[in-house]
Amino acid sequence: MSNVTGPLQAQNNLSDVADVPTTRGNLGVASVPVVISIPGLPPAGAVVNLPVGISLTIPASLTGTSVYAGTNATANATVTLNKISGGVTIALGTITKTPTSATSVTLSGAGGSVIAGDVLQFILPSPQDATLANFGITLLATRT
Repeated sequence: MSNVTGPLQAQNNLSDVADVPTTRGNLGVASVPVVISIPGLPPAGAVVNLPVGISLTIPASLTGTSVYAGTNATANATVTLNKISGGVTIALGTITKTPTSATSVTLSGAGGSVIAGDVLQFILPSPQDATLANFGITLLATRT
């Protein structure tokens, strides 16, 4: 890679810049939303597996993650986020939907990297919250 002294060439796909991740971030093309939507009442302990097609970084504390509940929870409802890589499950963090508002959430965890072929696994609350329904999560990852 080299520093760019003229116009970028489309066929180089940013390989002609010295710092591709920073360039993607500056252009606003580094963020990748990962979305799950659970219609109705989420089944207790249900598992949603999303195969990953590109390399991503999930930020520490799951920064940038947002939630929405059409019908809010009456108590905290925790979703566990894991990575499955080569058959090994690794914890990435937790997304705790709080009852304060439709969008209130507490996020935690170390985050981590996933590569094509890994799986992002969301484990829904168990026991099931009696009211939490029509629930969605958008996890904001960064393309690496």
